[in-house]
Order: sequence, then C-alpha cells, then structure tokens
Amino acid sequence: MNINLVIFVLERERERVAAPAAASAASVAPAAREDWADLEDFMQEAESTAAAAQPVAHGAAPMAEPELEYDVTLVSQTSEDRVWMVDHLATRWGGPVAIAVYVDDGKALRRYRRQLERLRERGDSSVVKVTRPPGGGGAYPINRLRNIALREVRTTHLLLTDIDLWPSTNARSAALALSGPRYLAQPHLALVLPAFEYQGGSDGKDASPSELPESFGELESCMGANGNRARCAIFKHATDTHLTTDYDRWWAQDEPAPVVCFRSLRYEPYLIVPRLNSTPTFDERFIGYGKNKIQWVQHLRLAGFVFHVLPRAFVVHYPHRESAARANWEDWRDKKDRLFHDFISERMKNASIRTRMCANRPKPMT
Repeated sequence: MNINLVIFVLERERERVAAPAAASAASVAPAAREDWADLEDFMQEAESTAAAAQPVAHGAAPMAEPELEYDVTLVSQTSEDRVWMVDHLATRWGGPVAIAVYVDDGKALRRYRRQLERLRERGDSSVVKVTRPPGGGGAYPINRLRNIALREVRTTHLLLTDIDLWPSTNARSAALALSGPRYLAQPHLALVLPAFEYQGGSDGKDASPSELPESFGELESCMGANGNRARCAIFKHATDTHLTTDYDRWWAQDEPAPVVCFRSLRYEPYLIVPRLNSTPTFDERFIGYGKNKIQWVQHLRLAGFVFHVLPRAFVVHYPHRESAARANWEDWRDKKDRLFHDFISERMKNASIRTRMCANRPKPMT
C-alpha cells in the first residue's frame, strides 16, 4: 500500500488560547435566534429570483484533459487529541491523504511530529511538513486547517471528511470506478458518501477501531441485518443533517443516484469533488463548531454543482466524547447564524443553481 501522507502542524500560542473569540466571529453583530425554517424560506425565495443554471447533460463539458489519471486524496483536519485516528483513517483509505493537525505548544508539536514521522514509513512518497503561522489562539480554525490541507492535493479529486468519519475500505476504488466523462470528468459534480455512526463499544467500554464496519456487508450486519444486534445507525439520525441522502434507495442501488433537491439547508454530506480552481474552498470566517461545513456544501450548490450518491461506499463515525467546541456552541450560535445568513446572501448574488431546495420540505428537526 502506497500512502502519500501530508501532515501540517499548526502551533497556537498558549497565552492566547483563552481568548473567547477570534476577530472574524466577533466582528459579526449579534442577532436574534434565527429559526432554520425562516432561513430556508429566505433561501427558497432567493432561489426563485436567481437565474437557474442551464442543465448540463452528462458527458458535456468534461474536464479539459480526457486522458487524466484520476485519483482521490482524502482531506481532513484534527486537534492533537485525535492524532491517533490518522493511522486508521489512512489505512482504510489506502491512497493519498492530506491532514492538518492543530497542537497546543512546541512540546506537543515535537511529540506529534515524531509520531507522524513514523507514519511516513508506510509509503514510498510520504512527507511530513510543519508550518507555524503568525498569531494564533482563539477558536479552533477548522476551515483554515481544511484549506491548508486542500492546497496540498495533487490528485484530480478530493474527499472531504472529518477525522472521526472513517471511509469504507472500498470508498476510493468505488469512486475511481466512475472515471470517465459521465462522472469524474464532470467539473461540477460531487459524489456523496452516505454517513453512518457506530453506537458505542462492547460491554460499555470505548469502541475498538476494529469494531467499525469496513465493508458494505459488515455495515449491513452492524445495522441489524440477519438477526444481528444493531450497533450502527444513520449519522445524526435525530437531525436532518444527512436525511437528504435517500438511504432506503442506497441499500439497493448499483449506480450513482442523483440528489434531486435538498430537503434541508442543514444537509452536510461528505463529498468527493474535483480539485479545480472552480471548486469553492472553505470560508475561513467560520471558526469553531457550527456551520463550517454547511457553508461549503451550500457554496458548492450555489456554484452549480450537482450531487450523486456513491453506491456501496460510505463513511462511519467513531464514537467519542463531546468536544469543547461543541459544548460551547450556544455561546456562538447567534453570531454563526448571522454570519451564515450573510454568507448565503453574498453567494446568491451570482448563484448558478442546478440543485434547488425541495419545494415541500419536511419541518426542520432540532
């Protein structure tokens, strides 16, 4: 197995970590709590006045180089407490990986650098790079980290995942099986990997990495097929963040299935997208927990992307304790709502939409 592992380590200044907010978030004026239904109504009204993109048939306007050698780099980011997951993520992916790692101080940096250096031995062309940007502190710069990793992608495509969402072992090969003008050659096509979650370990203990399903068959068993006890479920099934994906259809599909419309503004699937200048990057104003990936998914949608669900491949969430950023979400929720509303308003000015919000959306879930 040849794994090209690119790791960036960002060191933050300890004396500034206690700062409650970064300037980008603090500069956004507080707003009254905005209901998701109101925001979706705003979006649908704006879509009705925006010019829809002309439909593009599969096979039309492919990427410029028809003889491209397609490949997909897994892109992610992590704080130091989850660095141990990098090895498992890379093993399951089996291909190029670009991950940005955020650590507290120089001592931790040196410790994890040694650990990450050992991972270089896994492949013939692996490299570890360390960068120390000016400044630091404040909330976790999640989208900045994603962009740092994204800039190192040298393949035609990338998979954006989180460090605790592990791909099935066939995910990369399933994507590469779609090489050619119909799918991977399309410059505005995103492939959705359905997301699942593993619910706890054995006997009340933390889950062992080996317990997470790696294949479609293992996932079926984990979901309770053939009389097995269900240990897996749709990721965040109590919310509507992944339910635009038609999971019932996915279990039986053999070909990529189109996402006709978004059932919720909160839809945040894990996506494989082309690595092109026309593919949006992440808005670095979104820091800490909340809306940081939703804004990117919406940016893709407003930039004219279409979405297809990849068959028989998936990502599965490794269970862990709630992060500090998630616990502090309520402190920043109003400002994030306003920032997201402003972001959508900015993007709608030049929107080119091929995947719209569903006309008859279900009531937003909490």
